[in-house]
Amino acid sequence: MTHKDNGSYMLSVITINYNNFSGLKRTVVSVINQSWKEFEYIVIDGGSTDGSAEYISEMKNHFAFWVSEPDTGIYNAMNKGLKAANGEYVYFLNSGDCLVNDKVIGSVLLEIQNVNKESGKQNIFLGSTKQIGNDDWFSPPDSVTLYHLYRSALPHQGLFLPRGLALRFMFKEDYRIVSDWIQSVEILLAGTSDYVNIKEQKLIAFNEAFGACASPMMQKEKDKYIAQQESVFRRIENYDMLRKKYDELNYIRNKGLLNRALWKCMSIISRK
Repeated sequence: MTHKDNGSYMLSVITINYNNFSGLKRTVVSVINQSWKEFEYIVIDGGSTDGSAEYISEMKNHFAFWVSEPDTGIYNAMNKGLKAANGEYVYFLNSGDCLVNDKVIGSVLLEIQNVNKESGKQNIFLGSTKQIGNDDWFSPPDSVTLYHLYRSALPHQGLFLPRGLALRFMFKEDYRIVSDWIQSVEILLAGTSDYVNIKEQKLIAFNEAFGACASPMMQKEKDKYIAQQESVFRRIENYDMLRKKYDELNYIRNKGLLNRALWKCMSIISRK
């Protein structure tokens, strides 16, 4: 383990890894090759046995902090990264994910500086991401609402959080998959910061595709949290049910109108 005192930085980039050696190398290279160097890089490894730990040790001069030791899961590791961070903002780019080019960090930090200076406060910044190997894009919504989070999530590969806010809403380690989603929900409910879409950098990162996000476990964990926050989510669930019924009714109506119009055209044509 090592921790270098590199002073104050605007950004801490944090990478979590466990037995994903090839993915880790892809991630590390994309970070250390950034043209903008004024950020700290933190790597948290869960005691890998596939060569990852040796690679991290070899690359240690690129890291402000690194550790390779057993943990209790991804959110325990991510919380370790948060506690080690010194940056004004934190950004998680976990093993297997990679930045789209060597200008990303500089571009995003410049936009963060300009927007925060104009607004006079620290905002949350959210950019677009794309899965490796397919066309599955995430583009930030015009505004992040509780309804949006009820239906979807905010990928951490596109999310730049003020460190103080991230430390206030640390990841819940009793969940295995959805704690980053829970963090976004709780930050939104607290209402302390605005979500700002990153505009200058059109795509932030390529994220490694995993099936966990669509797994029954994820839905089970989301349902567990929603049940605990019944007073918050009850109206959202009722609204969603009404919206689905409304959409279905409109579809039936529109389909009926279209069919009637087609039959009318056919009857006119047949008479000619």
